[in-house]
Amino acid sequence: MTTPTLPQDSSSEQLAARQREIAWAQTLYTWAHSYTYKLADGQQLKLAPIAVLAVDEQQPLPESQKLNLVQILEIIDQGIALLSNVIINVTNLFNVGAVELDGPPPESFLGPNEGETGDRTEHEGLAARLRERVEQAVEQVTERVEQAVEKVSDVVDDIKTVINVAEDADEAATAAETLLDELRSHRRGLDVLSGLVHEALDDDQVGARGRTDELTRGIGEIFEKVIEVLLDAAAAEVGLFGRPKAMSDYDRQFQAIVVPNVTAVTMTDDCFARMRVAGPNPLLIRKIDALPQNFPVDPERFESATGEALDAALKSGRVYLVDYQALGVIEPGDFPAGQKYISPALALFALGEDLKALRPVAIQCSQTPGNSNPVFYPDDGESWELAKYHVQSADGNYHELISHLGLTHLLIEPFAVATHRNLSQQHPLFRLLLPHFQGTLFINQAAITSLINPGGTVDKLLAGTIQSDWAATTTALGDLSFNDHMLPNDLATRGVADKAKFPDYPYRDDAMPVWEAIKGWVRDYLSIYYNDDAAVTGDMELQAWYQDLVLPEGGGIKGLGELGPTGELGLRTLGYLVDVVTMVIFTSSAQHAAVNFPQHVIMSYTPAMPLAMYAPAPTQVSGPLSPDTALADLPPLQMALVQLLVGQLLGGVYFTRLGDYDRHQRAPWFGDPRVDAPLQAFQNKLREVEREIGARNLERPCYEFLLPSRIPQSINI
Repeated sequence: MTTPTLPQDSSSEQLAARQREIAWAQTLYTWAHSYTYKLADGQQLKLAPIAVLAVDEQQPLPESQKLNLVQILEIIDQGIALLSNVIINVTNLFNVGAVELDGPPPESFLGPNEGETGDRTEHEGLAARLRERVEQAVEQVTERVEQAVEKVSDVVDDIKTVINVAEDADEAATAAETLLDELRSHRRGLDVLSGLVHEALDDDQVGARGRTDELTRGIGEIFEKVIEVLLDAAAAEVGLFGRPKAMSDYDRQFQAIVVPNVTAVTMTDDCFARMRVAGPNPLLIRKIDALPQNFPVDPERFESATGEALDAALKSGRVYLVDYQALGVIEPGDFPAGQKYISPALALFALGEDLKALRPVAIQCSQTPGNSNPVFYPDDGESWELAKYHVQSADGNYHELISHLGLTHLLIEPFAVATHRNLSQQHPLFRLLLPHFQGTLFINQAAITSLINPGGTVDKLLAGTIQSDWAATTTALGDLSFNDHMLPNDLATRGVADKAKFPDYPYRDDAMPVWEAIKGWVRDYLSIYYNDDAAVTGDMELQAWYQDLVLPEGGGIKGLGELGPTGELGLRTLGYLVDVVTMVIFTSSAQHAAVNFPQHVIMSYTPAMPLAMYAPAPTQVSGPLSPDTALADLPPLQMALVQLLVGQLLGGVYFTRLGDYDRHQRAPWFGDPRVDAPLQAFQNKLREVEREIGARNLERPCYEFLLPSRIPQSINI
């Protein structure tokens, strides 16, 4: 591999070659600032502008940006585990249909002890009885849900086909058990779905093969068919469809995957407070020295909840606020399961004098105070519990739209595009950054076209219309100051940087050592090639990169640059370049890890963070706590299953590892031997940080999202 060089250190021939390379790259990587969806009725939906890579039929995604085989296998591996969970849920659905018709529940779907002796005479007619039982169940389903028959008929036919062509019920049961075993062990991937089903078919059943093949064409298609099956009213009886009868209905959706620990503490006040410092979105809490004018907290109620006067707590710096004002632009949607609600809430927290326990003390579910939007307190019974759920829902929407999509995925995209457009592949910064962009442009494009599209997953799960959701994302990104968002600056601005004054903040405690490790690596690496600040200003490719990032017709990033003598922003010093590159790498790796992986262990359990509420926020104090509090407000079970699948998939794929640049590479990534020692120092530092976090986890509730061994290098899922 060629040793990287700066353009000013290149010969005239080398410089000409670099310029030709960049000119060609600029034909592949062009800017787009708007995106328009073509709707089914022929109308068009234009989203708010944002800087992304231009991709369309005439200009497809560059081949080098597509996922590699290893990453595809990682995704399939996680998908297979989820598919096993889905199959068990759907099996339960059809078992219930059979049991209803035959009285007392049998020991299995086939009946008690049938098929155990091996004597085929005992099984004579068993397949016929099984077919009859299933056909009766299907008839019952048809009668109960006449309007859903067309949507479920294809799947029902496939199931009946498998049963009809099996030699006997034993073979059908064995095939099903083997299928689940294979899926759990992840040995044969999606081919299992066709192979094991085909083994149960006669050779002359070509038509049946074709129908069953439709169920094996990818995880996404299978999930869609499963969701269609859930429209059957019988699904409500196994906790897959409709309103939950108890909180345990959400738990039962975890069949072949581990139920998250958060189920045991949802939604205690302690858990609610901890979400602000160690949950999926630990980025909003800030210290305040005065209450916002639109948040009229009663001093007497505050003192009753905390044992301390409000003014004294504010003066001592122990009052903290979480404000979801940015969600005010969201218009509640109703797709696909009914009217949804979103609360741009305010929530107040306080530390005791011992600084050990952060506790919630007040919630207002809207930005405008009034008689219909009171402030709720911990002794307000059911209203307080409901208000906490509405805050959690607001936090989930803020997390997905702003903290996750906007401030990691879409913040990094302009850097990936500008790097390809302006830096030669021989540039040392190109070589350093490329692994941190691996998969980002692909996954972002996939999200725009199939995740946040009209009728897509975000439209289904989140509270707002897709237009207003996108507006919330683009507004937050457009208002962002890049320099202010750097981790040390952000923590200082929010008043949470001082461990002595705000001691229990796992996100900060783990993020800062990772930031410092990355910064040391970036400084050591760039210092190999830049001897002084003059080398930075004299680097024509680097300066073009910067300009492309900040110009409105390019990346349009605000607040990027350091002030010059006349007040203009620019890229002038090595020290500032180190800060910028540290921010890019930290965001691509650690920051994304901090907001992505909690989707798996927290957000996949809907009551922990419902992505939409299905009843308005409380408008008055409503009495003592009921065991059924929030059931009518939480998402229906079919939406919870979608949230489970999405959270487990997106939060369960770990591809690459921070600092391990040679992972999945046939040769060392950095061909310059001068890089070896700084890289080794970086890797050693990450191991040291890993040990520090491990030691902290012995003394606190475990927070693992920023363990370096669990931080991928790039945003690739």
